[in-house]
Amino acid sequence: MLDHDVLVFVEVKFRHHGTLVSAQAAVTPAKQRRIIQTALWYLNEHPQHASRLMRFDVVSLSGESCIEHIPNAFQGAGW
Repeated sequence: MLDHDVLVFVEVKFRHHGTLVSAQAAVTPAKQRRIIQTALWYLNEHPQHASRLMRFDVVSLSGESCIEHIPNAFQGAGW
């Protein structure tokens, strides 16, 4: 998505009530690498966005109908 001029990649995580691991913690370093690789693929396919700043967010949904948006949840290499 675009947040003004910033290209934002969003990982959405759902957690049932009582889950011990938070949604943000569930976005492990391995998952972060896959998201970053996907972002790089996207930029390769859509070069018109190559000059944009990028951000990686996490949105957490819980079984209690709670939504939490975590902007800049993690950093990509070189960003």
